[in-house]
Amino acid sequence: MKRTMMVVAAVVLAFGLGVAKTARAAGGGGAPSTPTAGFVPPSNLWMIASSKALKSYALSRVAQAVSYGGSDGIILPGGKTWAQVYTNHADIRVIQNLLGKEELSFMIVDPEVNQYFYGQQMDDGGYGLFWGMTQYKLVKGKYGWDVPAEAKNVNADIVSYQIPIYLPGLEWAYAVVNANGYQQYVNMQVHDNRLLFSTSLAGLADVGWDGKMVLYGQGNSAAYDMGSGENIPGTPINAAVQMAVKGLIMVDDPDQIASNPKSQDGKGENPVYQVSMSSAKKVTLSGKTTEGELATGVYVRKVGASAPTYYSITPGTGVVVPLDAGIYHIWFEYPMFDADNPSIPPWWWGDGGLGQSGRVIRMARMS
Repeated sequence: MKRTMMVVAAVVLAFGLGVAKTARAAGGGGAPSTPTAGFVPPSNLWMIASSKALKSYALSRVAQAVSYGGSDGIILPGGKTWAQVYTNHADIRVIQNLLGKEELSFMIVDPEVNQYFYGQQMDDGGYGLFWGMTQYKLVKGKYGWDVPAEAKNVNADIVSYQIPIYLPGLEWAYAVVNANGYQQYVNMQVHDNRLLFSTSLAGLADVGWDGKMVLYGQGNSAAYDMGSGENIPGTPINAAVQMAVKGLIMVDDPDQIASNPKSQDGKGENPVYQVSMSSAKKVTLSGKTTEGELATGVYVRKVGASAPTYYSITPGTGVVVPLDAGIYHIWFEYPMFDADNPSIPPWWWGDGGLGQSGRVIRMARMS
């Protein structure tokens, strides 16, 4: 009968290097970086220019490290499966040596299944920078089960897709990437004054791509070349936009209305006139196209009224319309123009929209 064994795993872990995992480690701890007042865009983002530059930046941000053990079997409670150390030293070996002195000691029930050691290095806010693991099996020694020596060395590899870049005051960021002729917008996550930069976007120039990244925070913004990390100076545009409505003519005197659209083959426009009346006045309204066709009616609507009033026009004579003080919209009706007007949407003539009845009405006015 196979005997179930209980084993003590006591190990000293030494770390190799790699690029990051950007999830917070459980129980990561550590005091977060203190944000400064306002967002000051950096002069450049050198760390995004290549994967090696991004790794160098990540190495300079390591402030804490953890090691922990795992098993495909049962780990008995009560042991030390987790260790954590802190440092603010620039030399990455300092924190590696500190962690290497932290001994894990715990009990497992199933010595023949796969066992694991994990290591993670994080910034001062607990955001992962480097992460790695080893999978191993215990070996039978003279006095029981032993941990293989090579299992104690955890070499971090590129397992993350984001690296936290500390930018105090940053609120949001996005990138525009040109990849093989296709343009793609990439919205980036921002948490705790950190830009979670995708490692796949580091060194775009190395793969023949290019892109630009925009940072914004508290009213300040800046753009950067993603191939070099250099700041892209903004080009100022100062202009007051003057807007006009196509097909609208504004006059202060209704006697200035001279409607003469070109109706042949549906070319030209039948404009709407806006008339500003400072006092009451009776005006004579008539319309004529450039081909000599005379208007058969006119619509007059006082701005604020619910609907326009239609006045029939005896061709060649015009119609007298009383206008009070106010703003009016006036437009004419021509028997041929509306039918040929290209501005009329296609559904006008089909069974949708106004349907067949609308078409009959239009054709009646043409006859």
